[in-house]
Amino acid sequence: MSDGYCVTLGSLHVRVAFGRLELMVEPGEDCLLALPANEFFDDECIDDQRSALGAFVQYHFPGRVLDLQALVATALAGEVSNQVDKYPGQAAASYGIGKCVYLVNPLDKRMRLAMVAVTTQRANAGLQAKASYVFEAALSLSQLMANRRLTRLYLPVIGSGHGGLKPEVALTCLLLAFSELQRQLGHHHLREINIVIYRSSSDAVPAISESFVRSVLKFAADNFS
Repeated sequence: MSDGYCVTLGSLHVRVAFGRLELMVEPGEDCLLALPANEFFDDECIDDQRSALGAFVQYHFPGRVLDLQALVATALAGEVSNQVDKYPGQAAASYGIGKCVYLVNPLDKRMRLAMVAVTTQRANAGLQAKASYVFEAALSLSQLMANRRLTRLYLPVIGSGHGGLKPEVALTCLLLAFSELQRQLGHHHLREINIVIYRSSSDAVPAISESFVRSVLKFAADNFS
């Protein structure tokens, strides 16, 4: 593609594009946009335009971050949570890795938005993301899409931000997770996945090199097509 690469894995069409997620989403009734969150859904990076979550929210909901956070809090009301030590001497309600908050047309924006927990925060350990968390997040997103009859997904390389997971590892995990979900678990409702790798401009260096993207897509094609 002009902005990236694509591969077909069975009936699943995977596009890996370089750019800014907030500018590339093509919303529709069958489309889900997924953004990364932590297990508490209180991410400080929502105000940081250098993060995927912050950049998207600041672009599409300028001046309304608190309103969006209120929607998330309302969606979580009554959901099962566990008290964990977030910081030494400070407990917080964790909703668990893979938990999704689903918002339809939030604040009158025509989009279907999911925030998925892909990082943990623990006393004496800090903010973390693991490869297994990416697999759990992918499963939750796929289940959400099945329940809502959604077929197209847009998302950044989740897990690779403040959680510290190497971007190349996070991308590989995403491809393996969705490929295996379709192959083994029969999640054939998934028709198109668009993974956006951050690149500030067309002449800037992307967060993941094009050569790595080509190699990992070739691996996926050789093993999951």
